[in-house]
This record gives sequence, structure tokens and C-alpha cells, in this order.
Amino acid sequence: MISTTKDNITTHYWRTFRVFEQLGLACVLNDVFNIISSDESQEEALAWFYKSVKSILIQADLVDKHSARIILDLLKVEHKKIGFRTFDNDRLSNIETMEKKFNRDRDILMPLSLENYMDLTFRINSFVKTAVSGWEWVLREKEYETCDFKSNFNKAKSPHYFLWFYHYLCG
Repeated sequence: MISTTKDNITTHYWRTFRVFEQLGLACVLNDVFNIISSDESQEEALAWFYKSVKSILIQADLVDKHSARIILDLLKVEHKKIGFRTFDNDRLSNIETMEKKFNRDRDILMPLSLENYMDLTFRINSFVKTAVSGWEWVLREKEYETCDFKSNFNKAKSPHYFLWFYHYLCG
């Protein structure tokens, strides 16, 4: 297996890796890596990893059903986010063009008085995606290294909303 494939998977599923690590189950994910073919594309490897880990959580007795449901929630969140981040060059160019337009529009709108805003219609940027999860998986930048997701296992499921914003510089 090419190390860049493993790096790509650990980058996209880093929260899942962190939870498995905190639960003492990191070896399970390492076993999944050993099965990935070096012939697979990055996209195929990411999809295969998702399906494999999901299958393991559903079929194996690694954790209790409540914990498995929480981990599956996280796995789905990270899988969905990958779909938002997969851009081809044409889409990247389109994003760059739109970002420049948004910046020009913002410069025009900022000096207007409040009365001028009353007649405007605002909408969400098409590059902003909203997501909902049953548990808190989003962190502030300073918490990335010290995150402790185990606290989610002691919480009841409740809606957590967050935004993903992608511009042409995102990787």
C-alpha cells in the first residue's frame, strides 16, 4: 500500500482514528489498512475504508451498541465531509472565480447604511455546507491536538449543527 493513501485516509478520518485510539482499538484500523490494495485510487481507498469500518462496527462486538452508534455517527460525518471536499479542477476554478466575486460584492455592500440592507436578499454561499450530528465532533482549532472525544460516550444524543466552508485553498 502506498503511504500517501494511508496518510490521505488518516487525514480525512482523523476523528475516527482519534476515537479508536482513545478506546484502545487503534489496532482494528491498522488491520483495515493491511487489506487496502496499492492499486486503488485515493477515492476508492477512502470509500473502501468507510465501508470496512462501518461493517466492522455493525458486525463485530468491539464495543457496546450505544458506543457503536456514536462511532457510526462520527464515521458518517467524516464520510459526508469527504464528498464536500472532493473537487475537480473545473470546480476549483469555479470556486476561485466565485470567491473573487463574493469579495467584490462584500466591498460594495460594507459601506452601505442599514436602510440599504433592508431591500437585499441574502443567501448562503453555495460553498458552505451545513451538517447535523448526534454528538459534538467539531472542535476549535486550538483543541485539535488535545481533543478528548470519549466524553461523547457519556452524553445523550442531541442535534449538533456545524458548517463546512470550502474555498479553493482547502485541501
